[in-house]
Amino acid sequence: MKRYLLIILFFTSVFSLQAQTTCSDILKLAERNFDEGKLDEIPQTIEPCMKKGFTSEEKMRAYKLLIQTYLYNERLELADQVMIQFLREFPSYEIASNDPKEFVNLYKTYRTEPIFKIDVFAGVNYSLPLVTEYYSPGNLNQNKIRYNSKLSVNAGVNYTDGLYKNFDFSIGANFSMYKMDYSDEQYSYATVTGTITNMYLGFPLAVKYNYNYKGFKAIARVGLEVSYLLSSKMDFVKSFTNGDNPIKSTEDLSGCYKKFDFRPVFSIGFPFKLYKYEIIPSIGVKFSTVTPLKNELKEPLESGTYYMYNYAPANMYMNQMFFTISFMKPVYNPKKIK
Repeated sequence: MKRYLLIILFFTSVFSLQAQTTCSDILKLAERNFDEGKLDEIPQTIEPCMKKGFTSEEKMRAYKLLIQTYLYNERLELADQVMIQFLREFPSYEIASNDPKEFVNLYKTYRTEPIFKIDVFAGVNYSLPLVTEYYSPGNLNQNKIRYNSKLSVNAGVNYTDGLYKNFDFSIGANFSMYKMDYSDEQYSYATVTGTITNMYLGFPLAVKYNYNYKGFKAIARVGLEVSYLLSSKMDFVKSFTNGDNPIKSTEDLSGCYKKFDFRPVFSIGFPFKLYKYEIIPSIGVKFSTVTPLKNELKEPLESGTYYMYNYAPANMYMNQMFFTISFMKPVYNPKKIK
């Protein structure tokens, strides 16, 4: 049984290779016919291979050859029919320097830009806390309080549409985590350390400028993100200098902070194509405009963190840098416009 299967597979591979080679030869023959002015023979010559047989590059050449043939024969309706088929199958095609003038002129009579784009992104961020005022149940002059930057993650989705010429606008939603380390050398008997983890849901609205010069592409983005605090927790560790066992716990700080922040966003990305997708590595920064600590908590309240860790949250702007990689899918609808 295995022997028969191997024989079948062998002959299937041979016939497939032969068909591919045959279609390649047919395309070359059709191109020679075009050069020799034998235009009437070209459509029927390459038609059997259009559905199956050509490689992607060969099929692109075949479409362009058909379009030129119909244009030279002044069969403009057929040229339009083939052009729309070509654009539906190769919607992201970009005019090459060696494309015939007749093909280029017809191509320019169609809408070839994407009608909108959807991108999914993920990446990392680096917190940049800017403390405006420290608070403590104890004597601040005797405490050494520090907040340090830390890496975390973010992900989301954006909808992008054209605005004007090289300008686009985008709206989206994202999830991000914001982490920072905390340390406080309290008096001479204890040190409190911990990691604060805030989770946000963001809704950005932005304008993008698409720069393209001799093949070098960049996307500059300016916008505003409305962010909503989902949760805020801190992992505490209180260590004692006398060797006593440390005290550890995770405390919920959500009640200490305002829920909304409005963050200006600036970024720059460098897109490149990969198959049907546009890959965009981007780097940027978000600036916090709202100090999140609630006014009534600027004077420390009696709580678990108050008694156990001698802790009160500081007032700060939660800025951040970020790096993301976007996978953008353009959505096309080619259409005759002239």
